[in-house]
Amino acid sequence: MSCRSSEIFCRDDLEALFSNAPIGIFSSNPDGRFISVNPAMARMYGYDSPEEMVESATDIASWIYFDPADKMAFLELVRSRDEIVNHECLRKRRDGSPFWVSINVRAVRDEHGNVLQYHGFTLDITERKRTEEALRESEQRYREIFEATSDAIFIDDARTGRMLDVNEAMLKMYGYSSKEEVLAGNIGDLSAPEASCDEAGAQERIRAAVAGTPQQFEWLAKRRDGTVFPVEVALRRSPIGGQDRVIASVRDISERKAAEQEREKLQAQLLQAQKMESLGILAGGVAHDFNNLLHIMAGHVQHLLQGGPEEHPDSVRLRAVAKSIDRAAALVRQLLLFGRKAEFSRRKVDLNHEVEEVAKVLRQTIPRMIDVRLILAKNLWPVGADPVQVEQVLLNLAANAADAMPDGGVILIETENVELDAEFVRTHPESSVGPHVLMTVADTGVGITSDVRKHLFDPFFTTKPAGKGTGLGLASVYGIVSAHGGHVLCYSEPGQGATFKLYWPALTEDVPDCRDVVSNASCNAPSGMDRTHGDGETILLVDDEPEIRQLTQEALESFGYAVISAESGEQALEVYQRHRMEGRPVDLVLLDLNMPGMGGRRCLRSLLQLDPAVRILIASGYTAGMRGQEALSDGAKGFLSKPYRMAELAEKVREVLEA
Repeated sequence: MSCRSSEIFCRDDLEALFSNAPIGIFSSNPDGRFISVNPAMARMYGYDSPEEMVESATDIASWIYFDPADKMAFLELVRSRDEIVNHECLRKRRDGSPFWVSINVRAVRDEHGNVLQYHGFTLDITERKRTEEALRESEQRYREIFEATSDAIFIDDARTGRMLDVNEAMLKMYGYSSKEEVLAGNIGDLSAPEASCDEAGAQERIRAAVAGTPQQFEWLAKRRDGTVFPVEVALRRSPIGGQDRVIASVRDISERKAAEQEREKLQAQLLQAQKMESLGILAGGVAHDFNNLLHIMAGHVQHLLQGGPEEHPDSVRLRAVAKSIDRAAALVRQLLLFGRKAEFSRRKVDLNHEVEEVAKVLRQTIPRMIDVRLILAKNLWPVGADPVQVEQVLLNLAANAADAMPDGGVILIETENVELDAEFVRTHPESSVGPHVLMTVADTGVGITSDVRKHLFDPFFTTKPAGKGTGLGLASVYGIVSAHGGHVLCYSEPGQGATFKLYWPALTEDVPDCRDVVSNASCNAPSGMDRTHGDGETILLVDDEPEIRQLTQEALESFGYAVISAESGEQALEVYQRHRMEGRPVDLVLLDLNMPGMGGRRCLRSLLQLDPAVRILIASGYTAGMRGQEALSDGAKGFLSKPYRMAELAEKVREVLEA
């Protein structure tokens, strides 16, 4: 059938459109029973032809997956409206398989408003529903991850930088109570003022992230209460909802930073301890050789001074040389203190008493505009220490404090009982667990910079002008306290003064009142020795230095002794045995500890095995407190530290011979 030219669509066109349309088209009676459906509709529901579907008695309201009440409600909705009603629902095909459809239905009425038919279109939206469901599941997973992560997450507009969303972790980390409160503010409010100096760098990183290059950096964040904490920030651009967004993941790294600082601190302490130990060994070795040289020089000077007129120019010069030798020997003693190789006698010491005694000296010697204040704990635990060296520690610290306060100030010395626990020892490896007496020496001086603090206890390091200090004062403090099993800490900032904390192990066992390694071997040795000359007793002199042997032999012979010498421990044993066999016993052995070969200590033990009654006097320039104590414990009768005066040698020899 042909169409008239005035008709836009003729019947043939409409039938062709109905039959070839890719969507389902249908009509039904007022009860909803299908009158006609197009091929697309029949295929959608799994029928071979439209006629088969119409004959199946299916109606438009057969919602197999919905409650019957929903069916009636839908039909009532269509009847009550003149416009097209859209509804999405789950239907079933002929084989029973479910699929989603979108139905658009309109009621066709007569002139009285009665429903004649329903006309509608049906679209298969199963794929769209699957996509929407997958999207919902993805969004749900994203939201769960977004809220469950312990990192703070910000979602910002890539174009404006405005915050669009934050997670619960962000509220907890930054101390906010609601997201609205955060989103109403400015992201700049969440950065610490200290971080503003790198604002340009931060903006550059944000631009790089927006451009597609992920960024990761550390930053200083600020909580709502103003506290500052370090964070690690990761920036990444991500399209969300079709819009460019920047996702910022922020992690609180306070614990990590604290651990890093602690590790660096422990590493620095370990390196410092290793450095001090190495320097101490070096100092001890140098001191030994230097003491031997000083001993030779001092001995010759003393010989030259004997019997000469006091006013002779040569005598004046020799006394000046002797004074310089004494100063050099004092310097060596400081080296030995630093290297923990100085002799000391452990006694039961009340640190409060030592502090009070030193304070009396300080008030008379330091400038009057410096106030010395004491805060001393009652019932202070005793410590096992050498009181002379405790005094040396206090004087060294006070001298440094006075130098740091040229215009006056305060030196505060405080004592208290403390218990060091395992946590303290973990962060201060050179300390030990248990009861300690803490001695604090603080000043209000100029303070110490971090660069200087790194070298504070290094020997010969000083910030004083040339000729004003040796750089051994604090090194000696470190060595003395360490040799007593203690620990030293320094806290200082420029302009804030300096505080030294000295931890002395408290005494947990009785210590004899007399245990002087340097002066003698026995607390019962007679005092007031006035005899310095011998009665022809035989002394075996053992030293590997030829000049020392010659010098000492001359001195001993001048004091009335018969002297035989040996240059090694092996030779000393041979000489001693030979004299015993010949009936010419040796009355005393003057023995150096530090010699090549078998060394002095092995020689000492071998001599005692050979003759338990042998009298041995140790003379050494390597005056390690423990080594001297060990020598005395092994059976030596006395200890003499080089360099010594010849008069000291004569007194010590008589003391040992008559002990």
